[in-house]
Amino acid sequence: MDGSTAYSLLRKFQQLQEERVHTYKIFHEGHKIYLSTGPNYDFVQFRNLVQDITQDFKRISEEIIKIECELRNMQPELSLHVIKVQDYEKRQLELMARLQLAKQELQDMRHVKEEAENDILIREVHYLKKELATVQDKINENMEAICYQLADLM
Repeated sequence: MDGSTAYSLLRKFQQLQEERVHTYKIFHEGHKIYLSTGPNYDFVQFRNLVQDITQDFKRISEEIIKIECELRNMQPELSLHVIKVQDYEKRQLELMARLQLAKQELQDMRHVKEEAENDILIREVHYLKKELATVQDKINENMEAICYQLADLM
């Protein structure tokens, strides 16, 4: 495989990753809006957002898998960071979903005023935020490594 093909694939991967970051921002903002509708949540609107976000994530992931396969078949070492980013992104989405549920539960519990349960939920929210930050750092490390690979291919 020539360097220009690998370069093009990695650049496309970067673009898709930027789309994914934007999609996360929309998801996060949508969840904040959803929480603001509590305690009688506008679940229908949030469900529609989740369906749209899911489709975006699926499309992005499928395109990245194609890129990773092309890279793996031609230069396997170039695909390793793409694989790692995909794995971390999967973990990030799982953590984000857990965090959203914990935030909603905490918001709901504050209306009930169960102090001990609130403390547990507050700790859970903090833990999930910390885990998300760690996963995001790992994604950024791998994206930086991809930038170095791109520079080597130029």
